[in-house]
Amino acid sequence: MKCDKCGKNEANIHMKNIFNGNVVEYHICEDCAKDSGIIGEQGGIFIDSILKGFMGDSEAAGDKTEEQKRCPSCNMRYEDFKSKGRLGCDNCYQAFREELRPMLEKMNKSSRHIGKVPSRLEGDVAKKISMDRLKKEMEEAVKSEDFESAADIRDKIKKLQG
Repeated sequence: MKCDKCGKNEANIHMKNIFNGNVVEYHICEDCAKDSGIIGEQGGIFIDSILKGFMGDSEAAGDKTEEQKRCPSCNMRYEDFKSKGRLGCDNCYQAFREELRPMLEKMNKSSRHIGKVPSRLEGDVAKKISMDRLKKEMEEAVKSEDFESAADIRDKIKKLQG
């Protein structure tokens, strides 16, 4: 498969992004990935370069309070995450949740990963899981005063109920 960017070299880096429910795939060669800043000269992948496609410059820039915020477990600063593209430990997700939430919502249409329902869970069980998930999403939408989304979710719940 040829590189999506240059069209010359063989693509050896494959990325799949889910954005607003749509799957977008990128296939690029190592040279174009280096030119784009996605990978460094040593071959490490920089997630911040990938995420900048989903974040506006103002969101990527942050503010002084974000720069000074630290994870209580590993002492990583939010600014360090933005420059390295990697969190220091699992507690960083909690420490930087307010800063990470908009980025995750843009990438996944939700700030939470729910996962897929196994195929063996069919019928009533799958329906109950979907209903519970939708009810939680509706509660979150109401809490954040996103009433339009809450109404859409309410309609989905009614449709599932029959």
